[in-house]
Amino acid sequence: MAHRIYIYLFQSDTGESYPHYLGEWNYEIPALLTPLFSANLRCKGTQLYADRVAGIAALRGFYTLLDDVYQLGDSSQFKEASEQMFDFLEALPFDTFQINGADVFNMNEEKPRQQAKEWVEQIHEQVKLYELAVQTNTLTPLHEIIKSFGYDSFLEALQTEWVNFGLGYWNEDVYKSDYIEVFIENGLQGLKDEQGKELVPPIYQTVADVIDIYYADENDNVLSLRGSIVSANEKYGLLAIPQNLVLIPLVYEELSWITNNYFNAKIAGKYHLIDHENIDLLQITSEEPFHYEYPNLFFLKTKGTAKRTYYSNTGIYLGEHLEESLRTLPNNYYYVKTNKLQKKIAIIKPDGTRLANDIDQLIATESYQSLAYCKGKEWLLYDTVSHKKLADKISIKGVSIPKYAYFFKDIYILNTNEGTGLYGANQAKWHVEPSNALTKIEHLDNQFLKIHFNKGMMYWDDLNQELSASFTYVSEAVDRNNYQLLVYRNRELLGLPNNNELSLILPEELGKMYISRHTLGADDLMHFVNFFTYWKAKEGADYYKNFDNETCYQLGVAMVDKSELDEAVAIFEFGASRNHALMMTELGILYADEDNANYYNPEKATTLYKRAAALDEKNAWNNLGYHLQNGLGIAKHIPEAIAAYSKAGELGNGLGYTNLGDLYYYGECVEKNYDTALAYYLKAEKRHYPNTEKLASIYFEKEEYKKVLSLLKKDYNQTFSAIYYALMYEEGLGGLKINIKKAISYYEQALAKSDYPFALQQLLNYYGKGGAYENEEKYNAWLLRRES
Repeated sequence: MAHRIYIYLFQSDTGESYPHYLGEWNYEIPALLTPLFSANLRCKGTQLYADRVAGIAALRGFYTLLDDVYQLGDSSQFKEASEQMFDFLEALPFDTFQINGADVFNMNEEKPRQQAKEWVEQIHEQVKLYELAVQTNTLTPLHEIIKSFGYDSFLEALQTEWVNFGLGYWNEDVYKSDYIEVFIENGLQGLKDEQGKELVPPIYQTVADVIDIYYADENDNVLSLRGSIVSANEKYGLLAIPQNLVLIPLVYEELSWITNNYFNAKIAGKYHLIDHENIDLLQITSEEPFHYEYPNLFFLKTKGTAKRTYYSNTGIYLGEHLEESLRTLPNNYYYVKTNKLQKKIAIIKPDGTRLANDIDQLIATESYQSLAYCKGKEWLLYDTVSHKKLADKISIKGVSIPKYAYFFKDIYILNTNEGTGLYGANQAKWHVEPSNALTKIEHLDNQFLKIHFNKGMMYWDDLNQELSASFTYVSEAVDRNNYQLLVYRNRELLGLPNNNELSLILPEELGKMYISRHTLGADDLMHFVNFFTYWKAKEGADYYKNFDNETCYQLGVAMVDKSELDEAVAIFEFGASRNHALMMTELGILYADEDNANYYNPEKATTLYKRAAALDEKNAWNNLGYHLQNGLGIAKHIPEAIAAYSKAGELGNGLGYTNLGDLYYYGECVEKNYDTALAYYLKAEKRHYPNTEKLASIYFEKEEYKKVLSLLKKDYNQTFSAIYYALMYEEGLGGLKINIKKAISYYEQALAKSDYPFALQQLLNYYGKGGAYENEEKYNAWLLRRES
């Protein structure tokens, strides 16, 4: 489960808190919202706090910049979502945001209080960049920040569907609802909004929390309103909020909300089931309150029995049943599932009478208007719209429906004396006549069924109500953007595009499909690969010349992965003839690999890297730098190697900056310089090429221990952090308190990963005679380790 931070709101002078969390985010504050928490940001203990009003102003300034840069003024979506977000933020009642990161802090060794302080410092540094961006009217200072969130631009973040221009980061239950609270004056209660405006005057004995009431109109459109149950003179009713309109008059001895727009209302000692308009839904009274059961069933409990008396929401008596034993069917039909008191299924019609009892098996789904049931080994189809049996002249031995029935309109796979067929209940006719030659019907994709015969296959298109001709094989599509399915006709492969006119798959398309073939299921994949193999043999050794550059590139990489280097080289050489930078680089890598004895040629590799680098291929620049650094296929030239690595880094290759860092970190061919190495490693990190262990080493040497600690948290596989934790706990560095027991434990963990002579000596000192943790057995074990 992802670790999260939570945003709350409270009033700094009174401590009064907003009753809901405002936002819940993974790990960190979203880049789109950082300015909101820029005003007077501080921490107290493990919590961060920021001023709301000034933060909103800063966020508005940033959004104005986003609007200017991306010309979003004409976007109604941006305008609507951003205005709703700012209206929500400005309408909040209290003055201070609270940021709770405890869930994230608990992931790390460092004390939560210290992590909170460091987080404040980090946000302060980021805020400076946001302020610079607003001042200079450019997003350039923020480029690395938005890249760190996985976006290429703030526009991409804004337009991400769930982000919804920033509105999606907030708790939907809060920003879609106005905050309303109960207040008391002279012993009587009323309601006011988040601005303190009076919505309901204080004239009631009690005012309950506001509830959201949902109901359907005559066209089944879902509508909603907000309401509150109030009382005066010991009588209860319902008010519409904020209209302060009486919906249910204050005449009831009790009034309680059940769900949706249903209420239990007690008058003259009897309970009624009423709706928000005070309509008595069942025209029935009871000594006990009504209970709700999903969906839209109501029941009354009866003393002395586990059975309940059930009614539909339209007031139809459905009989006495155990709780949770009734289930809905289409068009107000119900069925009683088997239970300890009823061994077989029963179906109830909309008027409450029984359609059938003693049913052995029932097939029904929400998307169908019909159903199938088996009683006494006889299968029957029934239409809940016309209230009539279907296919009553067919002797049905078995019934099933497609796996994903919601794609289809009341179709059934029927087994009869004549064989298996496909029956359309909504049209009361066969789509595929029953036949003993039909062996299987299965879901293919979306609205398509695959129909197997002893010889060949067909497909049924339920959306267009069309049955295909017979084909050798029918398959799901590889390229679903352009085709709905594939069919094989002897030695031809055809696709069905959205216009439903079958067309031959062209060689260029076939290549693209081959690259994406693994999206197919096992049988479909086998048929596709067999066809491709046949086509490839027919085309000859140069088959790949039918493909576009991207397909050739992906195909060549796949051949390398399969160690089919002859074919990979041929493909990449063809790509190089097309002056394709990536394929030239890949071909260079093959020629530069000493393990490829048949192709090893560093001079050719260097030439290819130069050609690709001239096209600004970032990996080629990095590889060229490596050849220049080591004199592979070209004279060794360190200044040119540095220039090549630099160009690779500028083009986005983090390894290029890492290689530069390594030169100065290890002092290879240049004078060792940790500051220069650090600068390059940090650049590499911004390009998603981390050098965490080497950064930790540099910061440790520079005695910047807090930065070391932050890096140790990123050692997710615990490959190097143990030795640093040991050293820092031993000396109390970076804000850690001296803790020799922890230091010893970490020394032992470090030695389990690698050899650290200093760590081994420290353990011998601690466990040896006179040591702080003298332990002869452990001392001898570590001594043996040193001597082995």
